[in-house]
Amino acid sequence: MYPQYPQHAPYGYAPAPPQGPPPLPGTVTAVRVLMFLGGLLGVLFGAGVAVLFGAMLGVDPRQVEDLSDAQEVALQVMAEEGIDPAAMAVVLGLAIGIPVVTGLISMFLSAVAGRRSRLWLWSIVAFQAFLALGWGVQLLALNLLAVIPLVLCIVKIALITGTRARQYYAS
Repeated sequence: MYPQYPQHAPYGYAPAPPQGPPPLPGTVTAVRVLMFLGGLLGVLFGAGVAVLFGAMLGVDPRQVEDLSDAQEVALQVMAEEGIDPAAMAVVLGLAIGIPVVTGLISMFLSAVAGRRSRLWLWSIVAFQAFLALGWGVQLLALNLLAVIPLVLCIVKIALITGTRARQYYAS
C-alpha cells in the first residue's frame, strides 16, 4: 500500500504488548515479613519456655544423655512440690506446643505467600483470623500485652485483603 507509513492495527491502535504477571505488591511483602518475624518469635518463645523449664528443674541439657534422666528429675521435683505431673504436662505442652506450631505454620505461609493462588490468600486470612481470635481471648483474660499481636493480626488481614493484593492473587 503506502511503504513509507508503518502498518498499524485497524483504527490506528497498536496491538497491546504482552503483559507478564504483575509484580509482588508491597502489601503482600509486608505481610510476608510480619508473618515470618512473628513465626520466628513463636518458635523461639516455645524453645525458650522449654529451656527455662529445664533450668528451673536444674537439668543441664549438655549433661543429659537420655531423656529418661530429665524425666526422672522432673517427676522428682514435681513430687516434692506437690504438683500433679499430668496437669504439668498439659500446661507445658500448651506453653511450648502452641507457639511452636503456630510459629511454624506462620513461617510456612510466609514462604508460600508469594505464589499466585487464592488458596494462599485465604489460608493466610483464615490463619490470621484464628490467631486474632486467640489473642482476643487473651485480651479478655486481661492479658494487656495481647493488644500488640492482636493489632498486628488485624493489620495483616487488612493488608492481604487489599485491592492490589487480591488482584495479584487473582492473576
